[in-house]
This record gives sequence, C-alpha cells and structure tokens, in this order.
Amino acid sequence: MNKAVITLIIICLVLGGIVGYIYYTYELPKKYQEVYTNVSIGAFYNNKFVATSIELNGEIFNISNSYELFRLRPNQTISIKNINKINQTFYEDTKEVLILSENKRIDLLLDKPAKLDIFTSESNKLININLYSENFKEVEFCLKWSLNYVFIKAINFSEIKKPQEFRNYDRCYSGNFSLLNGNKTISISYQILDYPTEKDFINISIYDKGKNIINRSLL
Repeated sequence: MNKAVITLIIICLVLGGIVGYIYYTYELPKKYQEVYTNVSIGAFYNNKFVATSIELNGEIFNISNSYELFRLRPNQTISIKNINKINQTFYEDTKEVLILSENKRIDLLLDKPAKLDIFTSESNKLININLYSENFKEVEFCLKWSLNYVFIKAINFSEIKKPQEFRNYDRCYSGNFSLLNGNKTISISYQILDYPTEKDFINISIYDKGKNIINRSLL
C-alpha cells in the first residue's frame, strides 16, 4: 500500500470523525430534544387572583395568587377546570384549550353563589316555596317526609335520580332554572294519611351546581 492511499484513508477517517462528532454533539440531541410550550394559568374572582386548585388533564395542581407556569407538549387539546379548596364555594369553570407552539395564557373566571332567600306559605294542601337570589345556578331539590304525609309531589318539575348524598330522601327534582337577580316558586302538593303529630314533617333540600345545600322544614 503506497503512501497516497494511506494518506487518503487517514483523511477519510479524520473527516468521518469530525462529521460524527458534530452529528452526535449537535444534531442528534436536537432531533430527540423534547419541545414544550409555556402555558400560564391563573384563576380570577371579581378581577382578582384566587389561590385555588385546578385539574389539568386529570392531574391536580395548586395555584397561588398569580399565574402558574406549566410546560406542556404542543399540538394537543388540554382540559382544565378549577377545584375548590376547603371552604371555597366557587362554581366550576371548565375550558378546552388547543396548545400549539406559541406561548399561551389561560384565565379561569370564577363565580360563586349568592345568598338564597327562601319564603314559604301553605294553603289547601299546597306549599309554595318562593326563592330569590342574585346568583344561584342550576337549581335542583330533594324532598323527604314522614308517614302521615302522602302523595307528595312537586308540581311542574321533572323527577330525577337521587344523588348519592340524598339517597335517604324520598324524591329529587330538576329545577331546570338558575336565579340571577331573580325569583322562582316551587309548589309542593300533599295529602294527609292520618292526623299529623309533632314528629311529622316535610323537608326540602335545595342545592345548586356546586352542591351548595340549603335545608328547610316546610311542615
């Protein structure tokens, strides 16, 4: 083997080494490098930050009184909603957001129930329950009664399957309404099986979409 061939082989080996070094040092890491999008998430009530919890794609995170930064893979749709901490009564705000390559900011706008005022009156085996609130959303209610009251029925409301927390009640209904600076009347009809005693009762539990519950004795 002459010197020219040996020199050519050496030059090829050196060039191959240089190319290999560049590829494995720079190009290969770029190929397998994870790409993320910065997503800032904050929760607001009355235009102020709220420290609460969120569920992001099935995982629970706590967020403070500021934006929290999440690094997410792009080209996906995320599901996000707020989850109340202890003593918080905010309604759920759920968003489906498409994450692409550009940075994203997501605002959860929280709302919570206002006081529910309840006024009742009874006449001719009919109980009228007058409700008023500035904000009480997606109302439902459940009834429970003693044996001396029979044929209890909410007039013009649809009966629903009893939620687990009201499994000991007799009937539950979908109110199919929300109270936003407004009022609504629920009418309950009943009959008497035997003369009621002080132990007899008709009770109602009224609750909203956040499961904020108000209990009231009607009779």
